[in-house]
Amino acid sequence: MKIKNKLLNNMGFKALALFFALATWFYVGEANKEDTSKTAFEKIFMPKNYMAKTLFVKPVFIGKVPEGYRLIDQKLEISPGNVLVVAPVKILSRKEFIYTEPIDLSEYTKTKLLNVGLRSFSSSVKVESATVRVLLPIEKNREE
Repeated sequence: MKIKNKLLNNMGFKALALFFALATWFYVGEANKEDTSKTAFEKIFMPKNYMAKTLFVKPVFIGKVPEGYRLIDQKLEISPGNVLVVAPVKILSRKEFIYTEPIDLSEYTKTKLLNVGLRSFSSSVKVESATVRVLLPIEKNREE
């Protein structure tokens, strides 16, 4: 009975709740006015000097396919083909691609599906997915 009376009659709790509701309302309202290109989540929770951007994934190849074999570029598949990256604005604003860890072509003589890590620009960069799948289409050269 005492708790019910305190909740129904205590104007201090009601005033405090009203204050927090109005403060939150104004804060979210101001956050939404700043930049219309960002989502409300990004405006409230992401530091101002950071941004999120989708970058295309480019594989990095080293070495050559063994003699008598060839890599079929047209059938090369990367999944996902792009990833969401969160990084400081000064780093990410000039980036279009994110690169994979090096793939040594000299190790493969047939088509292979690989899980390959992504190279980060720096320690302050957050990548949505740490690895991508690369379908490496290799076939034997045809004798003509």
